[in-house]
Amino acid sequence: MPLLPTFVFFSLALAATSASTTQSGPKGLESQPAPDFALTTLSGEQVKLSSLRGKVVLINFWVSWSAPCKVELPYFQQFSGDKELIGNGLIVLAINQREPREKVRDFLARNNLTLAVPLDSDGAVSNSFQVPGFPTTVLIGRDGIIRKIIFGYGGDDGAKELRAMIEDALKSPATPATMTTATPATMTTATPTTQS
Repeated sequence: MPLLPTFVFFSLALAATSASTTQSGPKGLESQPAPDFALTTLSGEQVKLSSLRGKVVLINFWVSWSAPCKVELPYFQQFSGDKELIGNGLIVLAINQREPREKVRDFLARNNLTLAVPLDSDGAVSNSFQVPGFPTTVLIGRDGIIRKIIFGYGGDDGAKELRAMIEDALKSPATPATMTTATPATMTTATPTTQS
């Protein structure tokens, strides 16, 4: 390939990547029951999504090698430490995908993060939520229905919008919904990427 077309191709790709902020995630899952899962956190606690029915669950899918994840996680730390939000029923889960336990522990320690971090060691939960890349945020209502999926890092404005969505979800009463069970037959196998 000649040098000039190659340069133009990479310049366009870089511009498209740099211009992106947050994007809507897989629309097919919004307004649907969240796939159930059971994971073990870094601290050894068991987390089962269906047992959190009646709570508003905020999930952030992340990896330590993603620069957008690194700058976004402190916002989730703030949400998890917000006494008003937590007192009204918010649960924050920062699900790490496919990274060794010690690497995750070191990353959290270096960045002064104390979030609940379930480990998605085989990527099955990320697949069941059709995570297109990192970071991806999922907001689940008290009724177990996915209210919003967001791909990418939105900065301060994105965090304010997310907080407004959380507060709105906390106002809604829990109503019956059926959690779907993630099975290999229902999972997608797309390889997630990172937003840069």
